[in-house]
Formats: sequence, structure tokens, C-alpha cells
Amino acid sequence: MAMVKADAYGLGAEALVEALGNGPISRLAVSSIVEGVSLRQSGTTLPIMVLNPGHDDLKDLIGHQLEPVIHDMDSLNRLIDVLQGQAMTIHLEWNTGMNRLGFALDQVDPLLDSLSMKPHLHVASSFTHLPDTSNPDSDDWTKNCLQAFEGVNRRLREVLPSPFMVHVANTAWAIRHPEHCQDMVRIGIGLFGYSNLDQAMSLTPAVHWNCKISQVRKLNKGDTVSYGRHFMASKPMVMAVLPVGYADGYPRGMSDKAHVWLQGKACPVIGDVCMDAMMVDVSALPDVHSGDKVELIGDHVSLMDVAQWADTIPYEILTGLSKRLPRTSWTANS
Repeated sequence: MAMVKADAYGLGAEALVEALGNGPISRLAVSSIVEGVSLRQSGTTLPIMVLNPGHDDLKDLIGHQLEPVIHDMDSLNRLIDVLQGQAMTIHLEWNTGMNRLGFALDQVDPLLDSLSMKPHLHVASSFTHLPDTSNPDSDDWTKNCLQAFEGVNRRLREVLPSPFMVHVANTAWAIRHPEHCQDMVRIGIGLFGYSNLDQAMSLTPAVHWNCKISQVRKLNKGDTVSYGRHFMASKPMVMAVLPVGYADGYPRGMSDKAHVWLQGKACPVIGDVCMDAMMVDVSALPDVHSGDKVELIGDHVSLMDVAQWADTIPYEILTGLSKRLPRTSWTANS
């Protein structure tokens, strides 16, 4: 299952689904009904699981053949009221320690009592979300959660009329514990070649963010750069202005911390990152011109580097990429 919520973590869900083509992905997952409708309108026919239908117009689930996650009796009853006997595929989420969404484990019998009277509801899967899958120190705790979860699934198998899938694994758990992945894995950031694991993984980063220099200018000793005049040249320098700023998703908190890659060298970001521009020190380069290509994220500046400079996680960097950034996708064999 490809997790393509939040516009595929900010990278473009429609483009990603198209790039995946006829690969090993058999299902998609989104957060909201709106996201699911958008994918349907783009032409995808894959089953789409909606993680949190909430109180949106549940009728759109019917019209676009979306599969809602049911996480408590209230969400089940709201759906039943809307369906009025129409058939629908659903997924059951259980809380095993994340304490976000999900049925409490002691709610299995009331749920089964309700489902037994609603044969038009087909349970496609039962799942839980593990909160600390990348941390070996939590493995014993996590496996205890899985043991309790399996108790729920045994009870479901005893009563539900049709087989259902069981899934627990995100990217980190699938990599670290493939033997504990049940029937399906939910791959999110791993789709883009990343995980939050320290050990080396055979994943190829697929995100590249480039721009072209807008202007090159010389600085004299004592000149200041950008708002607040926080950066002052300690000697004559050459500076390049890039057409990227925090409105594009390049965090302002990386001012004077980050670097970009240009002509085989790391060039420091100097001065405050502006809304639509940022400045970098290119004094070490012999010949820099307007229009030269600059790597912001790619082969030499990793997403992990950027997240560290911004004091955040890679997910926040990706989901913060502005819609105004053009996106180009390609498949591995293109």
C-alpha cells in the first residue's frame, strides 16, 4: 500500500501514482475524502483507503468508491446512517499504543455485534499503527502491542464471514522486521528512498530540488546581507541570489546554517532566507553566472541534511514544499 496522503508527502500524488504504473503497489492510502476524490478524478482505479473520513461528506465515499477507515463506534454509526444499506468496503483501525485514532482493544465484541447486523459492510483489513518502529529499544514493547493486536484479529476471524488482511508495518518496520509484516506493508517515505533509520539501507533517494541562480553580485568587507543585517561580510566576497525562499518550503530557520551544491562545492547560505529568495556564498568558485544550476536537495545535499539544519524531520520538509514549485516525475527505466 502506497501512502500518498498530503499530496504524496508534498511531492504530487497524481504524478506518483502514474509513475508507479503497474508496479508492486496494489492499494493507495490517503488521509481525507477530498484527497481520495482528487485521485479518482485523476483516473486511478486502485483501491483507495481513507484514513480519517471525519465529518466530511460521507456520500463522496460512495460516489467515488473509496474505502473508509472505521476507528470507533461513532464513525461506524455515521457511515451506516449514510449508506442506508448500500454495500461498502471498510477497514478497521485499532489503538495499540499510538493513542491517536483506533478502536480500543476491548471494543471488539461491540463492534462485531454491530457488523453482524450489517452484511453490506465488507471488512477488507484490520490494522494498527506502531508509534516507534525505528527504535530497537522499543521492540519488546512493540511486539507486546502486536501480540495484543493478534488477539483481536483471532476474534475477528472467528466471526467475520470473509477473510481480511492484517497490516502493521510502515517503512521502518518493514525494513527492520520483514518477518512481522503480516499481509501488507504501508510504505510512505520509503517510496522516495528515505527512512529514519541510522543504518545504511538499500534505498535510492528519489527527491531532487534544483534551481538556477538569479543574480551574482560582489560584496565588500562590511556589507550586510538580507533582513536584519545579521550577516556581515568579513572580507570581499561573491554572492549568488537564488529564486527560492520560505514560501517555497525552504525553511527560514536554515538561515546561516545550510549549504547548497554548485559546481562541485558546498556553498553556505548567508543571511536570512527571504520569502522568495535566498543568498549563498560562492566566493570559492572561480566562475559563477546567472542561470547556473544549483542543487538544494539531491545527490550531494540530502533530505536528512536539510531536516537536521531546520531542526525537524524529513516529512515536514517534504510536505512543506510549495505548490508553486514545478514538479517533474520519472520512472526508474526512463
